[in-house]
Amino acid sequence: MLIDYCERGFYAGFINSVSCRKQLGLITRGVAQKKISVERFKSIAVPLCSLPEQQEIVRLLDEQFTVIAQSEREIDAALKRSEALRQSILKMAFTGQLAPQDPTDEPASIATAEVLKATVVTGERPTHNLAKPKIPDVCHARGRVRRITFLEMLKELGWKF
Repeated sequence: MLIDYCERGFYAGFINSVSCRKQLGLITRGVAQKKISVERFKSIAVPLCSLPEQQEIVRLLDEQFTVIAQSEREIDAALKRSEALRQSILKMAFTGQLAPQDPTDEPASIATAEVLKATVVTGERPTHNLAKPKIPDVCHARGRVRRITFLEMLKELGWKF
């Protein structure tokens, strides 16, 4: 009986293989909905090996699919951690915790309140402190100290804009 010589997982794997898909592509007909007749399906060349070989191939494939599934879970977890870290960095940047602060600068809450007050009263944004941004960050790169903007710092950290 044929069942005694066939490992179902082996042939399921073959049907999903590139080799089988190429053969199917050559014998299918139709444009929007591809069709294949039983007669054409019979023309597909199927590998034949012993039952122990088939079982070993299925075992190896199952091992690899398990590794792939575990890798996908690890990637998903790493992406979630990465997004949380990104949010944390942004929060630190906008609260002034990412770089040393100049004690002579007024707090952001006061500056924001002044901008809002001026906008409400005049209908225009004030330009006294907003026209030319300060460059508060200092970067120690390759043994040199240089001043950079916040966006430059993010770019050096690998952020893409």
